[in-house]
Amino acid sequence: MSSRCQVCGSVLTPGLASWHLECPACSFECSTLVPAINRDDGTLSKTGLCDSLAPLRRRNFSRLCTRLEALKALHGQRLLEVGCAYGWFLDAARNSGADCHGIEADVELHRQARNTGCRVIQGFFPECLEESERFDLIVFNDVFEHLPDIQAAMAACRAHLNPGGLLVINLPASSGMLYRLSRLLCRMGKPASFERLWQKGFPSPHLSYFNRQNLKRLAEHHGFTAQLSFPLASVAWRGLWQRIGADGRTGLARQATSFAALSMLAPVLTILPPDIEVHVYASPT
Repeated sequence: MSSRCQVCGSVLTPGLASWHLECPACSFECSTLVPAINRDDGTLSKTGLCDSLAPLRRRNFSRLCTRLEALKALHGQRLLEVGCAYGWFLDAARNSGADCHGIEADVELHRQARNTGCRVIQGFFPECLEESERFDLIVFNDVFEHLPDIQAAMAACRAHLNPGGLLVINLPASSGMLYRLSRLLCRMGKPASFERLWQKGFPSPHLSYFNRQNLKRLAEHHGFTAQLSFPLASVAWRGLWQRIGADGRTGLARQATSFAALSMLAPVLTILPPDIEVHVYASPT
């Protein structure tokens, strides 16, 4: 990885772990963790993760579509979701009348996403697209933070969006309360939650963490204009136990401790800085 910040070009400094880097100028954070898409070493239970996340994600995606409708009627709009996973957002967007397309790199998830009936390509963005393909919306749900080259991704979004199209980036926020707490615990010699939020050891770890300001700076550099930002729920009691336990390395005692802590925090997280934010940008007309 480059020693320069991908957002502002400043020299990165060592962070809270050997694999963690920070930008002192714009607060962008990144990792040197190495993705291994389609690796299956038993670390992550995809079935357990699917069952635990489905209720929360489907509610979030329904709300996301409602908020997008206020900016652009989705009916008849050509929409691409990059990293569509199980196809939950494609279902929600299609229910709003969008012409939905997806890309998914994971072979197993690609098979499941195709069950939505939408056109879903197995591969990586933007290489698997035809150069001439254009969309009215390009959506990243919990995917943008996994991309190795965010400048190239932004340039590709600009190239594949119709004039006035919308770029939607739904991702974890470095300004969020749970992330801030994990940083504090890491400084105190307890790195487990920090490593989990970066998905260290997972087949597709996080490579970046943004806040609202540095993500906007990145988008504006590529000609996008900010339209809307809003939070989504990051924790729900239903399915929480299974979600924590989806990491096969989590022992029962640690699973119970994390479950108790998050259960107590869940009611107040709605009034604290959000850990999940959606940012919507418009491409030039």
